[in-house]
Amino acid sequence: MTTAKLEFSRPVLVSGLDGRKRRVDIAADAHECAALACRLGLLDLSSLSARLVLTPANQGAVALGGTFRADVVQTCVRTLEPVPAHIETSFERVFAEAERIEEGPEQWITIDEEEPPDPLVNGTVDLGEVVTEQLALELDPYPKAAGSDFKGLAIETPAETGEDTDMGAGPKGPFSVLGRLKRAD
Repeated sequence: MTTAKLEFSRPVLVSGLDGRKRRVDIAADAHECAALACRLGLLDLSSLSARLVLTPANQGAVALGGTFRADVVQTCVRTLEPVPAHIETSFERVFAEAERIEEGPEQWITIDEEEPPDPLVNGTVDLGEVVTEQLALELDPYPKAAGSDFKGLAIETPAETGEDTDMGAGPKGPFSVLGRLKRAD
């Protein structure tokens, strides 16, 4: 069985912590940024860096916290123009050996509950992949370019025309816009 090579991999062996905190700074190089931009559907990822702290926790678990920064360019969902953004945020995650993570039927987590730990893979935490996952969570799902609104389009909403929004089948119903378009031909 083969596994896909990660674009930005920085594995850290947890047993190497020896009960002490460990500070780690990581940054993606130009090739890694280009590969991540492709994976995340970005027009460009010019920089990605993180300051992280690994802290041993109870029963062999490891807490990972830190901040990351990224400069990205996404595509506007309205105009397809480039939308640059600077992302800077902090995060925390906990990792534990797979055997220590309770598995069973599907579990529901409420907002007030702590998330269960992520599994360690072969006793390591891949810091690059964790930062990549956090970046993916922070990306704007609907990026919009400045000034990209719907004004000036051929079809106006009833609120813009002052029309009654009665949902009846009469001339002011939901198909009245289609009737106006047909008459415009």
